[in-house]
Amino acid sequence: MLGLKLFLLLVFGSLVFSWQTELEVQIHNSFNKQGRIVTFSIQEDEPLSINNELIEKVIYPSDFNYGYNKVIFILKTHKEIKHEVKLDIRERIPVTKINLDSGQSIEESCLSDKWIKISSLTNFVIRDEKELIGKVSKYYKSDGNYFYNNDIRSKEVIHSGDRCSIHLIYNSIQITMPGISLKNGAIGSKIKVINETTNKALDVYVIDSRNVEVKM
Repeated sequence: MLGLKLFLLLVFGSLVFSWQTELEVQIHNSFNKQGRIVTFSIQEDEPLSINNELIEKVIYPSDFNYGYNKVIFILKTHKEIKHEVKLDIRERIPVTKINLDSGQSIEESCLSDKWIKISSLTNFVIRDEKELIGKVSKYYKSDGNYFYNNDIRSKEVIHSGDRCSIHLIYNSIQITMPGISLKNGAIGSKIKVINETTNKALDVYVIDSRNVEVKM
């Protein structure tokens, strides 16, 4: 596409845009959509013009489609021309900086970022590195790969066989009993423990590495 534009420049001395022209783009301008920063721009390696009139300004859409988008070109003569162009819209996505093993904790030093075409992303791709840091990778991930929601899990803080305190709160009365965890669990997850006082199994929710709670 860029080669075609250069050819047109040499032959006609300007870039003549036709309806639904595809434009090469690179990262420059940005706007926010649904809490995400979307960045795009028209490539300006060569002076852009329409019908030999130089373009002074380009107004991008406040919203966008994954296909063609209406862009306004303000010419030096202050005339406005609207064209539908295909924008190469990209988003900065956190990716692995190193090879991650299955079960490995994800730290900030493990992550980098990459500009990826939005058209190739799904709603299940994790876009914020804060959602990754402190989590555990379920699967092996080679460097340069992004994460789906199902690729990570919370870090387990309590493990099968660990001793813990079981807290039961009822009508402002708190009872604490000794227990033993029967399975691994992350904070907020539901696990089973043995109440050492009654020798019965209870369903509890993990508070931290030493405490669990019975929710009434």
